[in-house]
Amino acid sequence: MTPAENGGANVTRADVRGDTTNGHVDVVLAGPSGAVSSSDRDLVEEALVDKVIGPVETLDVFSASNNVQNIVYDLWVYDDVNLDSDTLKAKVDARLALLFSVAPIGGWKKTGDASGKVWKNLLESVIRSVTTRSFEVEVSSPAADVVLDINDVPTKGTVGGTIHFETTPATG
Repeated sequence: MTPAENGGANVTRADVRGDTTNGHVDVVLAGPSGAVSSSDRDLVEEALVDKVIGPVETLDVFSASNNVQNIVYDLWVYDDVNLDSDTLKAKVDARLALLFSVAPIGGWKKTGDASGKVWKNLLESVIRSVTTRSFEVEVSSPAADVVLDINDVPTKGTVGGTIHFETTPATG
């Protein structure tokens, strides 16, 4: 993933899968915004062939497939937040962009669940984290956890939100 080692490719994530019985190696690549270009894929493949792959191994290098996540949410915050709706929406968008820029190929996995996913509660946590004055978030899209294929990389699509300002309770 280091440009100095891979011919200058812009790759930030890789999933390497090998089969020790036949020496076949699959390498799935993604960049900061999802799938990599064919030229970046070619650079990485050339570097791997030159520096890593042995004489009894075979190699397939390919770009991950973008799995675009469009997100619609409602966020409730107390009115003493000292931020306007547009600023809060921009903060949500920036945090979601950061989350998806490091999303693992195949999605997030947990023990006992073979499928990688975009977890709805992860999206809700990231959105809620924009301010300590938020107290509720509802994500209406996606409506549930999104199951990903093994070569999918989740990417941020359009994000639409509604901010609800509520009166701060007397206890703070």
